[in-house]
Amino acid sequence: MRNSYKFPHKISEFAEIARDILGGLLGARRHLVSSSRGKDAVLCQKCQPSWLPRWLSMLSGLPESQRRNRVIAMIQAYVDDSGHDGTSPVFLFSALIGNAEKWARFSDDWTLCLRESPSIRYFKMDEAESCAGEFYGFSADERNHKLKRLCGVMNAGGFTEFSFITDLKVFGDTLKIKSGRPMSEPYFFAFHATIGGVAYEALGQGAKEPFEIFFDEQVIFGPRAKAWYPIIRVMAEDIVKAVLPVEPFFRKDTETMPLQAADLTAWIHRRAKSGALGEFEWLLQELIGLKRSPLSRGFNHELANAILGSKEHTPESIEMRNAALRAYRETFGHEWPPKTKAHIKKMRGRNRV
Repeated sequence: MRNSYKFPHKISEFAEIARDILGGLLGARRHLVSSSRGKDAVLCQKCQPSWLPRWLSMLSGLPESQRRNRVIAMIQAYVDDSGHDGTSPVFLFSALIGNAEKWARFSDDWTLCLRESPSIRYFKMDEAESCAGEFYGFSADERNHKLKRLCGVMNAGGFTEFSFITDLKVFGDTLKIKSGRPMSEPYFFAFHATIGGVAYEALGQGAKEPFEIFFDEQVIFGPRAKAWYPIIRVMAEDIVKAVLPVEPFFRKDTETMPLQAADLTAWIHRRAKSGALGEFEWLLQELIGLKRSPLSRGFNHELANAILGSKEHTPESIEMRNAALRAYRETFGHEWPPKTKAHIKKMRGRNRV
């Protein structure tokens, strides 16, 4: 096993893996070619209220009273993770994708639904399941009624859901032991694979400008994954790079309404994969209005073998290696490999916002 600070094998291999997780092995190119949504998609400034300019905002997930005078991106994705508690056989990200106008309307409707009696300040499915936290004192019928109302708000939005589900045993037997950090961390790999999947989904919907993506706060692994994003991004195909976000953002789910919805879809995926939906199996039918992205994928043996398989050293792969080295230097301010503890600390994202 490599030491913890070593790039996976060589920087050229990292470059290959980076390209793979940005869609090359996700079947995304086929979807993009065959998708008819791109030619029919409408990206029209007229369809938005005057106080919602065309793109580049961070907070359409807030209620209307808090978002006036903000600038909002045309396509936004809100992502929650589930399964990092050590008891689940899978770790996953669930991303809800829609345009900013729909997210703005959704956030108002979600807030009104939260306030309906019996009211809650925010939604977390773990609390709903056990009638704890915000759901303390709810009867099962009251809890279920609230869940159905919230599902109705999600269905009305016309959103698309993308998921990337990692089989932790397969990951542990392959990438975890054959690559160094950060590639050996399930969060890191799935984080960037999710951004890549959302990028191809956005392209399929006709996007031509960068989308925005918001993840639920993850104090330990989030900063490290984000720190490496510029290196991953520089190696994307040009068509993908055109819509990739400038940077991913992290937000508190208690304050960001769409992240609360993503918490529900992530919870459902994890429980379904574990065979533990139990009394909440009815939720699958309640969310029938949510579109499922055909790009949704899992990390399994097939994907692991494709990523770790032998790669030819071509002029393209050499240029990708050089691009990775340049991006690493520009991102972290030192040459590869890191030579001091300060370099290693910075490489791990501990000095970054």
